Amino acid sequence: MLIAAYLIASGVVLTMTPWSPFWLHNYFAQAWPWLGDAMATTAVRGAVTGVGLVTALAGVVDLMAALIARRAAADAPASITPADGPRP
Repeated sequence: MLIAAYLIASGVVLTMTPWSPFWLHNYFAQAWPWLGDAMATTAVRGAVTGVGLVTALAGVVDLMAALIARRAAADAPASITPADGPRP
């Protein structure tokens, strides 16, 4: 479940960050102007947002699988095996 939380959180960050004011105000965008110009395009912002959406979706799928497995384990009957019972 920790991996699912990480995937969801990083997916949300990757989805929101390209559209925030902080996206172009970082060291790398200011150190290399060509990188800042590339980061300013909507294609790059959209690509990063797409990766974020896929990452968040993977986290949600992983979380749902973990919750379903936990519920299935809780609903399964406990097997009773006698330790010292008679043997045929």
